[in-house]
Amino acid sequence: MPLKQNTIGKIMLLLLLMFGVSLVLYNYSNQASVRVIQDEIEASNLSRLSFFATQIDNVVNQLSVQTIVMSRDKSMEEWARSGSRTASFSDIQRQESVVNKLNVLSATSVWSNQMILYLPRKGLTLSSSRFGEYDPEELRQSHSEQWVYQTGDDGSSYYSKFLSNPLALQREVILETRFSSQNIVSMLDAYKKDSKGDPFLYVGGQAFIGGTTADEKLISGVMARLEGEGRSGKGHFRTMLEGEDYIVFYTRSEALGALLADYVPLEQTLSPIVHSRNLFYAAMGFLLLMVLTVIYILHKQVNLPIRLLVRGVERLMSGQLHYRLGYQPRNEFENLFIRFNEMAEEIQRLVEKVYLENIRFRDAKLKQLQAQINPHFLYNTLFFIKNMIVMDEKQTATGMVMNLADYYRYITRMEHTFTSLAEELEMVAKYLDIQQMRSDSFHYEVDVPHEMLQLQVPRLIIQPIVENCLLHGFKAGNRYGIIQIEGRLTGEGFAITIDDNGVGMREDQLQGITDKIRRPVEVGESSFGLWNVHQRMLHQYKEGGLLFSLSPLGGLRVTIHGSEPKG
Repeated sequence: MPLKQNTIGKIMLLLLLMFGVSLVLYNYSNQASVRVIQDEIEASNLSRLSFFATQIDNVVNQLSVQTIVMSRDKSMEEWARSGSRTASFSDIQRQESVVNKLNVLSATSVWSNQMILYLPRKGLTLSSSRFGEYDPEELRQSHSEQWVYQTGDDGSSYYSKFLSNPLALQREVILETRFSSQNIVSMLDAYKKDSKGDPFLYVGGQAFIGGTTADEKLISGVMARLEGEGRSGKGHFRTMLEGEDYIVFYTRSEALGALLADYVPLEQTLSPIVHSRNLFYAAMGFLLLMVLTVIYILHKQVNLPIRLLVRGVERLMSGQLHYRLGYQPRNEFENLFIRFNEMAEEIQRLVEKVYLENIRFRDAKLKQLQAQINPHFLYNTLFFIKNMIVMDEKQTATGMVMNLADYYRYITRMEHTFTSLAEELEMVAKYLDIQQMRSDSFHYEVDVPHEMLQLQVPRLIIQPIVENCLLHGFKAGNRYGIIQIEGRLTGEGFAITIDDNGVGMREDQLQGITDKIRRPVEVGESSFGLWNVHQRMLHQYKEGGLLFSLSPLGGLRVTIHGSEPKG
């Protein structure tokens, strides 16, 4: 049933359309919300990371300030001027004073650190935690006035910064401040407690400082992106790490000259939105299930019964009167189904009654037509025998009498209106042989395929046409006659053509004889035999009758055609 005629289908389509529109609108709203919230989360995380970098820079800058303060201390200058490898008691007192000040300054920082004093000219070293031997090679390799990331022989790492101060008499003192990378590790761990990410300080190359739970494999991937794209300043980007989507935040620590980075799984970043979205989708899924349930109920309880009723009506219209509705909808349609079956049964009874009456009428009509042609043929035959006797042609008359006997033996079985085409052609051949006995002024040819010989056709459909050729085609023209009988199978049924070389007909005459055989015969009208054959073909076949046209032989062509026999 077309949708425009299907109300239930329209309701189903409307429900699905409403559901689809709701889903599309939510998706649009959700995507907009995701973008807004994601921007807010990214800005918040980047701001938080920047604040963390500022905290690190503040501590580092404080250490730098302490170094400057210590470089200007008077006691340090006195020790630098008087210090020697063979220290006197006064030198020892100065050293203790310097060490105490170094310890005090170190203790003022929130980070554990170490301050070391070098006298390159005297080869002396003084520290807040130790009194060591001066190593000029180590000082020469690591001497830098910027914070530099260093790695010790024991695997420990630290940042160091040197400060030189010119002294009198062209002597100089170098002050080094160190702090262990463990200070940064502790701050990263504290930062990570309130974060979903895993922050680290990217020093450069393959070096980084991470928390105690840092994932070196993932951090290596992030560092490759930071190094490959020359990241500086601050910002964020997305990247794939081990098949998962991550968002990376980074900002620069100006004091250390390194990048502070944090990477967070995108799924964790958007987890609240995803959770809300999943709840909505679950609700929409439940709603869809309810919609489908309603659609199923409407289909089964309303649409399906209507379709079955329409199909039942179509079956009845196509002639399948035995069709009944076997479905039981168990609702208001059930009573309608019962009434439909009762109606179909009554229609079938009435149609079968009328149909049987039509069959009886048709059989009676055929027998009447068959009976009409028998006296006509008998009259012509007896008239011919009379003429033969008058002409004293006893042999011809005797042959005609025998032919007449065979003919009546052929037609006495009135209960059978059909015969094989082979038997029909045999009767036509006997008739033409008798006519040739009378006058040797024509000859005939029969060309019918072997597979057509067993074809069942009505009795006496060819002989009246052949007789018409002899009486009207040849006599009027006083010429030597030729009769050709051919048969062929067609896609719809069969066709038998009878051609002659008689006088033929004009176009208006062909149309006239076609009109005559289609209307009821009138008393005294000619062409009775052709009319009889045409009427019997119409009654016996769904598509059948006689067709008239000009023959290639110069005379008339009559085509007997038939399709599927009527039931």
